[in-house]
Amino acid sequence: MAVLKKTKPRSTASSSRQAETVQPTAGAERTVGIAARVGPERAGAILRSSQVAMAFEALGDRWSALVLREVFLGARRFEEFVAATGASRATLTLRLRSLVDEGLLHRQPYQTRPTRYEYRLTRMGSDLYATALMYWRWERSYGPATELPPTLVHKSCGATVMPELRCRGCGELLTIESVRVEMVAEPDERQVSLPKHCLHTGANSWRENEQGPVHVVDVIGDRWTALVQATMYYGLHRFADIQAALAVPTNTLADRLRLLVQAGVLSKTPYQDNPPRYAYHLTDKGRALYLSAFTLHQWANRWLLRGRVAPIRLVHRSCGNAAEGMVVCDHCREELRAPRAIHNTMIAGETERDGRAHRWLDRPHHGAARRWAHHPPAIRVCRPTRSAV
Repeated sequence: MAVLKKTKPRSTASSSRQAETVQPTAGAERTVGIAARVGPERAGAILRSSQVAMAFEALGDRWSALVLREVFLGARRFEEFVAATGASRATLTLRLRSLVDEGLLHRQPYQTRPTRYEYRLTRMGSDLYATALMYWRWERSYGPATELPPTLVHKSCGATVMPELRCRGCGELLTIESVRVEMVAEPDERQVSLPKHCLHTGANSWRENEQGPVHVVDVIGDRWTALVQATMYYGLHRFADIQAALAVPTNTLADRLRLLVQAGVLSKTPYQDNPPRYAYHLTDKGRALYLSAFTLHQWANRWLLRGRVAPIRLVHRSCGNAAEGMVVCDHCREELRAPRAIHNTMIAGETERDGRAHRWLDRPHHGAARRWAHHPPAIRVCRPTRSAV
């Protein structure tokens, strides 16, 4: 653990100015974790080439995240995505094309004159089911009321479920404190490009409506924001160290830190007053996002390494084994799995959107219906009816 370093007051003839110097508080260490072992610059190189960075690059920006959310909720067609996400048609076309190129979605024609396509999850895309459940858990615990399902019911035990992330080896709950990072290969930053997209702007954006609610997509939908938040996992807490680690422009970093503090994901603690300097730490709200980052790490291990050596591995402190997580029902502890039939809906249920009730049920093609009957989704969605609201 890093030694706590006190800030030395500037030399001055005025003892009153010395008395005003802010002393570091508990938790204001310069670096901890892997950053304390290898230094901020090398920790940044490890982060930028990590499995989570690969996953964020493959998943794309905020619009891509919204598209994937809607696919998991049962949307299939272009007009459904336009209505649900609010994206322009040109933007949506580009994001759908990118998700198809990345192997997350599959295009299936449903009309020939003119040609129209449905977009369905591939096996690679459906493997994000655990991450989708962890994002739902975060929204349920910390987010505002949304169009996401307020209740999930486990079909096997019939109980209302709050998904849990547990170690597959010992069965204990996985938390940010119970997992440590180990470097197993030299970082290769050539395999991950630096972010190019800016935060979504507009009348309904988080940036424009600073007092409005913050959704998980606002945090993970911008790669700079996601990477800045991830530096906390590596023990980087001060502006200069984060900037050196990510090689991010200072104005961009200041903007993302401000937004994360405003969202309640980070807190800032003064460790120096002249000039003012702050250390940034995860709040409970920010620490809860680690669960989805963990599932993304596992997903990238399975789908994105493609023969390369994983740069880091995660170790469960309790059992000492490589941390392998599984998302389970909090009542019966059965693992919540996506259905095995390719291109099938992960969550089926009934909801209200735009004042109309829709039933989102998959109708698989080419003989997949028999497989669907044997491997139904583990969860059904429950939403209040109009009369119950």
